[in-house]
Amino acid sequence: MYGEKAWLGDFATMDNDDVRYVRSGMKVVEDFSLYYLNVDFETDVSSVFVMPGYPLFLAFFFKVFGFTGSTASVSAAAVAMGSLAVRLAQGLLQFGVLVLLYWIGKRFFSVWTARLAVVFYMFYIPNLEAPLLILTEVVFTFLFVLLVYLCMVALETKRMTYYVWGGIVLGLAALFRPTILLFPLVILVIWLLLKKSHPQSGSSVRKYSAREMLVRGFVVGCILMAMMAPWWIRNGVEFGRFIPMTEASGDPFMQGAFIDYDFDTMPLYTADLSPELDAQATDSAKMNVGKRRLQDSWQEDPLKTIHWYTVGKLKYLWQYPYYNFPGGQYVFGVSWNTMFRYHWLLLGLAGLGVVLNGFRGERNRRLKLLLPFSVVYMSAIYLPYFTCSRYAYPLMPIIFLLAACGVCSAARWLSTDLPR
Repeated sequence: MYGEKAWLGDFATMDNDDVRYVRSGMKVVEDFSLYYLNVDFETDVSSVFVMPGYPLFLAFFFKVFGFTGSTASVSAAAVAMGSLAVRLAQGLLQFGVLVLLYWIGKRFFSVWTARLAVVFYMFYIPNLEAPLLILTEVVFTFLFVLLVYLCMVALETKRMTYYVWGGIVLGLAALFRPTILLFPLVILVIWLLLKKSHPQSGSSVRKYSAREMLVRGFVVGCILMAMMAPWWIRNGVEFGRFIPMTEASGDPFMQGAFIDYDFDTMPLYTADLSPELDAQATDSAKMNVGKRRLQDSWQEDPLKTIHWYTVGKLKYLWQYPYYNFPGGQYVFGVSWNTMFRYHWLLLGLAGLGVVLNGFRGERNRRLKLLLPFSVVYMSAIYLPYFTCSRYAYPLMPIIFLLAACGVCSAARWLSTDLPR
């Protein structure tokens, strides 16, 4: 119904992420090199603007199902079969997220929490829209939820096998989005909380000794470095220096430095940017622009700047659902206002779930804190940069679980503590 219309950008101008990713995937098939921005193709210089995961993901389907033409003449028709295969694959990954939600809910909460989380997931229409878009959201969401599941099982069982698989999935996720790289800090916090847990707290999770933490952390670190090593070697060969992730943070940092995204004054700061700079030099120059704007904002109004880099950016990250279908259409006719209300209902119920699970002594409640801590980590990692609902979308499965936990915990509280 919607797949052929689900293009955010224009293939003629390559003005959005989806069409650029398609061209990048084709380029990988052509000569196994990574280009992304228009300037990369114009100057014939390899890119370090995006991580390689998603272009390689697309290249697999383009190689299997083929495409017509070349990266010099990309069109929707040229990649029709490949893009259809990508969308179907992403649909299957969405189903995988649903299964993982059920497993987490059933194992660590209750079967009714698992069922309700699945219901919340199924009625969240952006979950039907996202697989149609040729963007990293669906693949990263699947890897993120799989990582959360593996971490919770690893923490509960202490089995090294789950830590090994967790390290592999963490490495894969980082190849799609580098924001996940510091996620082991969340595990460290849970380790420390479990170490301090009271023996009468009703927890079936054993404490971790310092040695156990070090051994597991060392294993995961080695796996992560092994997963990232090909990318590091490639960057060293191509650019002659160590580039751990990407050199693409300048533009989002610069945009994020303008309070309430008021870009009226941006030309005053970007007037000296030369159009002849290559992609890496441009990114570095934009980073400097952002620093200059942040310094000016701090001198003008420190409290307003602090508010912007905390509450203000969190508002832009969470206040709207990621539901912006190309062409202004609504999937199955479900309006944006309907999803907006449903989105806030879920956020409210998730908050209730965190409170009730955190203060009512539920079984393994410290282990379950991995869920809200994951949301906090992923939210905080974006605060220095431009924020929008797209970046919060991969966290919505955790919100569904916490919302289901809130409803089920409230139901148990009402049935046991209040007169009928």
